[in-house]
Amino acid sequence: GYTLQLGGFNNAKNVSALVAQLRLSGYTAYTLPETPVDGKLTRVFVGPEVSQAKLASRQDAIKKLTGLQGKIVPFNPMDK
Repeated sequence: GYTLQLGGFNNAKNVSALVAQLRLSGYTAYTLPETPVDGKLTRVFVGPEVSQAKLASRQDAIKKLTGLQGKIVPFNPMDK
């Protein structure tokens, strides 16, 4: 599977707002670590998807929504 990594952020409030924005728009979003902590790097992801092409087809809409291009990376369920 694959996931779209949107970026890494140090502000827990901004991470939570971004994840909420994505979820309200119908995307499956998650963070690593699962609970954002202020001052510590938290990565934001959309996915996972089995198809890399399906995830790639959503990139433009996600960029319009968030302003973030992101990059498609392999999904590792052990990270979550």
